[in-house]
Formats: sequence, structure tokens, C-alpha cells
Amino acid sequence: MNPLRDLALLNAIPTDTAIAVIARSPEPSVLGPFVEWWAAPHQSWLPWWFARRDTAALQRIIEQTDRAARRTRGRLEEMRARYLRTAAAAYLALVRGDSAAALRDFDALPDTTCIWTDCSLEKLTLARLFAARGEDRRASDVIDQWLWISPSPFFVIARLERARIAERLGDRDTAVRWYQFVADTWRHADPELQSYVAEAREGLRRLGAEPRR
Repeated sequence: MNPLRDLALLNAIPTDTAIAVIARSPEPSVLGPFVEWWAAPHQSWLPWWFARRDTAALQRIIEQTDRAARRTRGRLEEMRARYLRTAAAAYLALVRGDSAAALRDFDALPDTTCIWTDCSLEKLTLARLFAARGEDRRASDVIDQWLWISPSPFFVIARLERARIAERLGDRDTAVRWYQFVADTWRHADPELQSYVAEAREGLRRLGAEPRR
């Protein structure tokens, strides 16, 4: 997990702070030991580079992991490199406006890698891409399967996404459940999160379920 990245994505810390942290981070080999890989800034900051539309950083990761995949001798190391390469390519395609290629790449990420890495933001992005294509049931399946628990604030945002989908599908009970969850969880949240609370409360009113105070 990378709580600093999550806070940066929510604009809760200054961009300059995030940039400075990344600049100071070690650049371990993609093929390094598990602890080294876990601490590496490469994968965990991919969503942030996407949010900043930093195509150079994303392209750099693609090139680094291409080289790493050719050098590796172990199956696990190869899986790590290929996951990172595919995820970076998916985010890069999305920056460039190619949502079809991005969806294909996100959908191709092997689920087994979620055992040893945090894939929640890639799964949330995949769900949003399905939803944008009108495939709400596929989007809800992704969220229900992969975003059911997380210490990240994006767990709450995923619940809000699930409420939106449920409302579109006419599943009032599920929509009310998750709109209320967001409203309750972030009732006293910082200003950066209050727009999500406002949306959740409006959803409850729209569905005839007055939010709790």
C-alpha cells in the first residue's frame, strides 16, 4: 500500500511533496527481492503519473520492464515485470485517449498478481472503463470481487462507484447501502473529501432515503 500516493491523488498533500518523495526513492531493480520490489516506487505511483498525464514516466516504466522481462530467470520475477509493463501501457493508452486499448490491457492483467501486490486502483479503473461503455454489470462484478476491503481511501471511493452503478441498474437497496456508507464514513472528513459526501447524500435523497445526520 502507498498511503502517500493515495493522499496525493486526492489532493490532500502538495504535488511538490509527492515529487520530492519520488525523487528520493531508491530505484531498485524490478528483479530484486520481494521486500525491495514492495518498496519500489515504480508500480505504486503509476496511477499518480496517469493522473498527472505524465507520458514520459509511464513510457520509461514500459521500457525498463521490457528490459527486465528479457533478463529474468525466475517465473515470479517475470510475472512482476509483465504486470508492471501491462499496467503502465494501460495507463499510457488512457492518457492518450485510447480507452479501448486501456480496457484491453487492464482486463489482461493476471488476477494472480493481486496476491502479492496492490492492484486495487487498476481494478477500479477497469470497472470505470466498463461502466463508461455501459457494461454496468461487468463493472459491478469487478468492484465486488476485487475492491471489497482496503485500508486506502479509495475503498470508500470504490463504494461510491458501486452505489452509482447500482442506481443505474435499478438496485435501490445496494445503492442506498453504499451511498449511506460513504456519507457515514466521511461525515467529518477533510474538505478534499466533502464533494464525495455531498454526492452520496444527494444520491440518498434521489432514492428517497434521507441521509442520517
